[in-house]
Amino acid sequence: MIQTELEALHRQLLDLTKAVVEVCEENGISYYLSSGSCLGAIRHHDIIPWDDDVDLGIHYRDYHKLAQAFADNKDFFYQDIETDPEYFQHWPKLRKNHTTSMDVHYRQMSMHWGICVDLFPLVPYDKPEVDRKTKIKLRALSVLARLPYYRVMGTSFQHKVWAALYKMLGQRGRKKLFFRIMDSIAAPEGAYLLEIDNTPYGFIVHKDVYGEGVPAQLHDLSAKVPSDWDQYLKTLYGDDYMEIPPEDSSLRYCHSSSLVDCEKDYSFYQTSEDISPS
Repeated sequence: MIQTELEALHRQLLDLTKAVVEVCEENGISYYLSSGSCLGAIRHHDIIPWDDDVDLGIHYRDYHKLAQAFADNKDFFYQDIETDPEYFQHWPKLRKNHTTSMDVHYRQMSMHWGICVDLFPLVPYDKPEVDRKTKIKLRALSVLARLPYYRVMGTSFQHKVWAALYKMLGQRGRKKLFFRIMDSIAAPEGAYLLEIDNTPYGFIVHKDVYGEGVPAQLHDLSAKVPSDWDQYLKTLYGDDYMEIPPEDSSLRYCHSSSLVDCEKDYSFYQTSEDISPS
């Protein structure tokens, strides 16, 4: 992605982040800039220059408040397995309408593909490490979320088995089982928070590290980061997290398979043979 395209994408991501922050603060929802977005706010006071997404951590019990707040919004779409039946990830996103951020490998999926920010669940947990039972449950969440993908694009025998499971469960059964498993992971009095992100088993940080959150600057937006952001970032990235990685470093990661268009609706690319943004 060339620099001018990345800058345009960053403006869209900041609009999305501002919308989430405003809704959270108006409705008493705890949130934090998460992972690389927290690092960007602390190290760059902005989105990391080469990054192409924004991550936020939100208590999973508050998701219904977010869904309600964005239900009739004309600019944004709150996406999860309930609002978008073909969505196949196990964490929600907020999408910008009339834009495109589409993984070209999955464009057959008839879901909303607008530019988005990730809303990773923060689940209270009672252990400093993810135990075997929880790993099985996290794997189950991932499989349940991906059932529409297996139905539309699955090719292996195992994928066809999962597709048959989806046919048996139906959308209603899939949703009910998904949220039941999520609830079973939570330990309401636990001393830790498990952030269920886009890695197999997420990561765990003591809830005191998150605290109430403190404001940090993300470009022209003030947004909360964990109260002990130094410990949080050391836990995720090591003691040298303030060092800028060299240009040829694998740490300068972006989603190279994503087709991004800040001005054209994703539906154009779902029906067009031309999958290059103009």
